[in-house]
Amino acid sequence: MRTERTPIAESARLGHLYALDLLDGPADERFDRITRVASRALRIPIALVSLVDADRQWFCSTQGIDAAETPRGDAFCSHAIAGQAPMMVVENALDDPRFAENPLVQGDPHIRFYAGAPIASPGGPLIGTLCIIDSEPRKLLRADAQVLRDLADLVEREVLFTGLALTDALTGLANRRAFTAAADRLVPLAARRYEPVSVLCFDVDGLKCVNDEYGHDVGDELLRRAARAISRSVRSSDLIARVGGDEFYAVLYGASENAASEVVAKIYDAVAADNARRPADPALSISIGSACAATGESTENVIRRADASMYRMKRELARRRTA
Repeated sequence: MRTERTPIAESARLGHLYALDLLDGPADERFDRITRVASRALRIPIALVSLVDADRQWFCSTQGIDAAETPRGDAFCSHAIAGQAPMMVVENALDDPRFAENPLVQGDPHIRFYAGAPIASPGGPLIGTLCIIDSEPRKLLRADAQVLRDLADLVEREVLFTGLALTDALTGLANRRAFTAAADRLVPLAARRYEPVSVLCFDVDGLKCVNDEYGHDVGDELLRRAARAISRSVRSSDLIARVGGDEFYAVLYGASENAASEVVAKIYDAVAADNARRPADPALSISIGSACAATGESTENVIRRADASMYRMKRELARRRTA
């Protein structure tokens, strides 16, 4: 059984997960150390760090089970991240109507007991769990529950460190690596689900001139103003990144060409409002290009088209200024 989420909330959650670039990676001793401690300290045969993807759960660390992933529809962890509880405990899966017929209960690994502590991404959405599993029914003692939550907090700390390495220090947005990791999964996911996805490319106009005339501190503030204007205009599910000196990208999952155009209009309105509030400061100007992915189109090509659209806009803006 799969717990339903709103498309906006789920695409936002997946964006945060993908930007961490943890899926399908090699064994990670940071997480293996934690699952080893969980298995030993709680005297339980199976301990996992599970990341809940769109259609699967992927294990970035396992103890006591030889598997890399399972379908999301069978995943206990998908239920664990769906609610607001700090932990999900199933004492005997055969007695729980949500799981009694689950293939992982009826077959290997014959789950009876499950306890999962949700793991949050640095941006907030829950992306997975630290979970423990037994093939025998059991209760989770309060002291053991605290140990599991404490260990889950350690997993979250490691995830946070990963997120910091993928964050642009000046604006607090994702960096190029995080954007690439997310876009490379979100664009194909949209194609598989026959859903739209759009990419926006932004360029802060005249940044070099501002740096030369007013200094880099003023130029840096101009970039932060651009980041705020963009962030306030996009949806909560959209991923924004600063990918270069004066360049920003955004991926808008579920956004058609028309929806992307509406976002662009909101950004221009936000820029105008920002300039009106700061008449004594250098004016903020942003050129924006957009592209909606065609079926089967590569992420790289969608970005290339959005970038080309942005440069056309930039040339048009320059032409108007000199006309």
